[in-house]
Amino acid sequence: MVQLCLGAFKAGMREFTANVSGNDLVRVTGYMVRLSDLEKYRAEGSRTNTTWLGEEAARNTRILERQPRVISHEQQMRFSQ
Repeated sequence: MVQLCLGAFKAGMREFTANVSGNDLVRVTGYMVRLSDLEKYRAEGSRTNTTWLGEEAARNTRILERQPRVISHEQQMRFSQ
């Protein structure tokens, strides 16, 4: 996992997220946004960042109202196979 993160940073990525409950960083139709930034943008607005792209997509598609769907084998700790 550490190598994956270091490689991502070396490639120029600044933020990444994992599928965990309560995560503030989410993907909204291709945009990585923080839920706290969306709330702040709605309250105050912004002219300098790209949070508005994610906010507009979230508002138009209502994607944040959907139930998260996580399907992974990591949640089922079976090592006997």
